[in-house]
Amino acid sequence: MFSEGGDGVTIEYMQAEMPRLGKLSIRRAVPVITGQDGTEGLVREYCRRQWSKPRLSRHETPLVASRDERSCHLDGEVVRRLVVTLRPAGCGWGSKGGGCIMCGHYLASSGQMLDSHDLLSQWPRVIQELEEGQIPVLCVYNGGNILNPDEVDFNALIDLCRRLSAKPFFRRLVLESRPEYTQPHLIQALLDNLAPSQSIMLGVGIESANDAIRHLCLNKGLSWSDFKSVPHNSRCLQRFYCFFGAPFLTEAEMLTDTFDSILRFRQEQADDIHVESATIQRGTLLNRLWRNDSYDLPNLWSLVFLLRALPAGLFPYVSPFQHFPMPYKMPTTCGRCESSVVAAFDAYNRQQDPSCFDSLACPCLDSWALLLQETDPRPLEERIAATLGEANCALMPAAALASA
Repeated sequence: MFSEGGDGVTIEYMQAEMPRLGKLSIRRAVPVITGQDGTEGLVREYCRRQWSKPRLSRHETPLVASRDERSCHLDGEVVRRLVVTLRPAGCGWGSKGGGCIMCGHYLASSGQMLDSHDLLSQWPRVIQELEEGQIPVLCVYNGGNILNPDEVDFNALIDLCRRLSAKPFFRRLVLESRPEYTQPHLIQALLDNLAPSQSIMLGVGIESANDAIRHLCLNKGLSWSDFKSVPHNSRCLQRFYCFFGAPFLTEAEMLTDTFDSILRFRQEQADDIHVESATIQRGTLLNRLWRNDSYDLPNLWSLVFLLRALPAGLFPYVSPFQHFPMPYKMPTTCGRCESSVVAAFDAYNRQQDPSCFDSLACPCLDSWALLLQETDPRPLEERIAATLGEANCALMPAAALASA
């Protein structure tokens, strides 16, 4: 548990002015944890069963699965960035530990490493698009760990850096990977092939500052100490991803966890923070829980409250809910205010100013406020075992059932 103000005083309540409701105070709610007692293994077994399903297509997905232009903040300026998602080869953590509970990249993956021959034919189109728009930031993702040599041929990344180094308008390359693949010598090799004025930003899915929630609710297989190994210097920046909407938590507990995590990420001197809201994607354990009425996506008003309750400091970027592979269920409010709330998030991402939500108001805020009052006195481990049993007791491994 982590939640301290700038003066080191523990924050008991999250407070924010909300449209229609006025000043709202929400007591911080942290789930009771008694000890992991086999629950982590139970979650992992369920994730492995999702991971073992047949892929939707092995070769049909294009090598560059999606392109998207977004904005970001770079040295105090709002600039354009190009987001390129390569066809997933299959995340190394998925094959070893079952993958994250909410990640739907597996079904769209090919199961084959992306080699240099294939990728080298793709880079000219990417560079041309950057050049035509004079876009200074390129994000290259692969639905996994782009620095894992079993997923992407590292020589192809070296070639990309060489091409980018010749573009004076270009300033930053953003990559995503789990900490175990962010080896300092690999990062240095990439930096050596970029121009001295260019940098790398490493996006790392910490998701939560709470080890128990990261292990038990998300199946990340990583502890906080694992992130200490990620390189961090003036040319290798860090972006921390924070998951918004972990299962097995009440709405207030989910809000508390995200609030605490952002404050912890700030304390750790993160250069960038992205809040990744839960969505429902095919082939995930989160999908199974949702279909079994054992999980609800977070309400967008909770995200509005979170941003307005945060003390001054580095404000997070809120990732859009439409991404590859395309989810079929996204967080929302009610049909009357959804479009205006989503538009306010777009404005917030450009301005990094929570006042973008000032003009919003809707009667559905009343039902959201009631949602925040819901509690669950059961220890987290008990909730998880009960929820997974309800989801599909027949498929529960016998050994895991006994340990639960």
